[in-house]
Amino acid sequence: MKYIKSMKYKILLTGSSGYIGSCFNAIFHKKLDIYCLDQTKPNFFSNFKKKNFYKCNLLNKKKLENIIYKVKPDIIIHLGAQSTVNEKIKWNNYYRNNIKATKNLIEIMNKFNVRKLIFSSTASVYRAKSKKLSENDQLKPSSKYGKSKMLAENLIMKNKDINHIILRFFNVSSAIRKPIIGEFHDPETHLIPVSITKIFNDEVIEIFGNNYKTKDGTCERDYIHIKIFVMPYTILLIYY
Repeated sequence: MKYIKSMKYKILLTGSSGYIGSCFNAIFHKKLDIYCLDQTKPNFFSNFKKKNFYKCNLLNKKKLENIIYKVKPDIIIHLGAQSTVNEKIKWNNYYRNNIKATKNLIEIMNKFNVRKLIFSSTASVYRAKSKKLSENDQLKPSSKYGKSKMLAENLIMKNKDINHIILRFFNVSSAIRKPIIGEFHDPETHLIPVSITKIFNDEVIEIFGNNYKTKDGTCERDYIHIKIFVMPYTILLIYY
């Protein structure tokens, strides 16, 4: 198989206990040399044996530096972030977890000559529009979350010594079966798991907005299945 080349690489996966990180590790931990890093241990929904797990907050620069020195990764996949889109969350939380954390990571990468980074960003960095987005559309985030991700992107792109790939995507959803891993946030704010929970509990699902140009007046959202989403990471690793 072509991705055998990627097995030579050591991959440091930040945010490994999160939804996407847990799914990525579950799918590829036997095929790739993955080192997991997160500020929290895996919850019960993703409680499987993790190879080389390091508990660390990306804001703890000294500890992060020691881990990267020990692991000596060839590639870092940076998923760790404050990902909840909520304007009630203070800007400082987004700044620390999305911008400052990325800045720490970049500085340590430069110190130890780690030159390859795949960054998990968001389509929220684009200016809102009613038509389809393209990769070259104007960047004008309307949320604190989107703004913090755009500024983190800028930090990466300004660093000419790091080869980077930035993925801007919409809503990642669903689950994988073996082991069974899906979305489990506390509190849960994502539409699909909230809807499924309410259906099981025979509760009303509230959908906001009724004046969109759609058949029933409600808005349409783009989703991508988690397994389809994580596959490009491996494809990127082949040729990276």
